Amino acid sequence: MYPGHGDTLVVTKPDRLGRLAGNHKQVANDLQDQGVGLLALCQGIDTTTAGSRSFFHMLVAIAEFERNLIVGPARDGLAATRARAWKGDRRIDFLPHRGK
Repeated sequence: MYPGHGDTLVVTKPDRLGRLAGNHKQVANDLQDQGVGLLALCQGIDTTTAGSRSFFHMLVAIAEFERNLIVGPARDGLAATRARAWKGDRRIDFLPHRGK
């Protein structure tokens, strides 16, 4: 059964809608286009009202900002690690050959 016009989708937290902040925005917009409200119990967000809808979008924007703060330095660190890494094939003899 899918929610229809006039229904309300109830979730415990908005982050249960998807993995990325962009997904949350898209899901909320799709639900609104179909006339379906969104109610997040933990934050008390009810997107059928203008105030709660704007609060929801502010939370999504903050989550997206936080994610960008984490992802940017992580990508830079990975790029630096790759730049330092030696990409050749190195063969090491751990036990040198001994005279027979």
